[in-house]
Amino acid sequence: MDFNRAELKAQAKELVKKNYWQVVYAAFVLALIAGTLAVNKEAPQTAENTYEKVSALGLIVAFIIAMASIAFRICVCLPLEYSGKAFFIRNVNGDARYELGEGFRKENFSRVISTFLLRDIMTFLYFLLLIVPGVIKYYEYRFVSYLTADHPEMSGREILDLSSKMTNGSKMNLFILDLSFILWNMLSGITYNLAGIFFVFPYREQTVALTYRKFVEEGYDPTRPAAGTVQY
Repeated sequence: MDFNRAELKAQAKELVKKNYWQVVYAAFVLALIAGTLAVNKEAPQTAENTYEKVSALGLIVAFIIAMASIAFRICVCLPLEYSGKAFFIRNVNGDARYELGEGFRKENFSRVISTFLLRDIMTFLYFLLLIVPGVIKYYEYRFVSYLTADHPEMSGREILDLSSKMTNGSKMNLFILDLSFILWNMLSGITYNLAGIFFVFPYREQTVALTYRKFVEEGYDPTRPAAGTVQY
């Protein structure tokens, strides 16, 4: 689907201004999670490089740390991701309630973990093939987190399938949307993420949520009416 990036980004700026501190807080938590994941991804490489230099006890300790890191990723980061994404789609409708523990609720916790874990495993497996298939799979599942919040009645497999259908033919447009933030990301980098925390991250997250909303309104989610106000 073609969409007007400039229009969506202008709307995102207005939503950020309207509920500024709530948006900044939610985006900061999401950015913090992403930073945690980046550290975790480097762990296997470090362990491999030092394998022959550590004792058996050191290997056991490293294994325990790795398992604890994976458990933290699954049981803490994934529910926090859900809470943040749910906030940004609610904010589209003027509901600025950010509930940090939303993903940890009994009715959400197991569903969020199973769905997001399936998404991450599938994406990782495609990255093992080559970078390009992994990137394609990443954009294929771009709406999984929003759909999980929007469709509590669906299983993880159904959510992934629906995201695949919604993004079919639109992955390049979603990729270009991300590229349109490259200068903003550079600004964030040269300001040691100060610009990122207080504007770039909220702006980017809200734009992606608005893009999802646009797909729903255009009828790309067949379970919802097209061209109407979507309630979350």
